[in-house]
Amino acid sequence: MLSFPSSRCVPLPPAPPAVLHDGDISYDDVYAIAKHMRVKSMARKMSGTVLEVLGTAQSVGCTVDGEHPHDMIEAIQEGEKEVDDYEAPAAAE
Repeated sequence: MLSFPSSRCVPLPPAPPAVLHDGDISYDDVYAIAKHMRVKSMARKMSGTVLEVLGTAQSVGCTVDGEHPHDMIEAIQEGEKEVDDYEAPAAAE
């Protein structure tokens, strides 16, 4: 077992380079992803699942239809953008 002073002699691996995510996806792609994730989502409505996908897009740094995902999130929450409802098919038992 290494003690603290001797651990300074052990070289540490270099830090991985920062990954840059800077893509642009369409709202149709976001909706398609939300439809796929709908079964696993805990959201009551499809708009909640779309908001989850938009939040992920925001966190990785990509845009949706050329605009920042948070702008679209605010538009959905304020009722300016309508999200079509979708009920996922029941899982086969």
